[in-house]
Amino acid sequence: IIIQKQYVRGLTTAAGIWATSGIGLTIGAGMYTVGLFASVLVLIGLEILSRVFKISPQKTLRMEIEAELKSSLAEVLNAVRSNMEITTYLFTEYEDSEPTTYHYKITGKLKKEGDELLLYTRLNELPHIKSIKIE
Repeated sequence: IIIQKQYVRGLTTAAGIWATSGIGLTIGAGMYTVGLFASVLVLIGLEILSRVFKISPQKTLRMEIEAELKSSLAEVLNAVRSNMEITTYLFTEYEDSEPTTYHYKITGKLKKEGDELLLYTRLNELPHIKSIKIE
């Protein structure tokens, strides 16, 4: 199981490995009926889980935003949080440019499918935003 920020990844794989080892121990102990029954239950459970997660996919979105004011950070994050769960963000200040440019890289998962346009519209309405790139 790999825990990254707020998300757990690989939980189904870890559970499958533990289930397989338990089934192997059961078969090795001579309890063939119990092992076969457990195998069928695990396969049914994994099939149901795979169908549930295919129905509701969460799309990962990457954004790059440039702004003219440093105070825009809170406004940008609030606008983004309304439509997506932020997993990571990076804030960079470029003082060598005239005027100073502030660059945000934000990665997250959309709360609802198709919210990219709504998110873009909300960000575009913010003052001092120079550019928005959504991937």
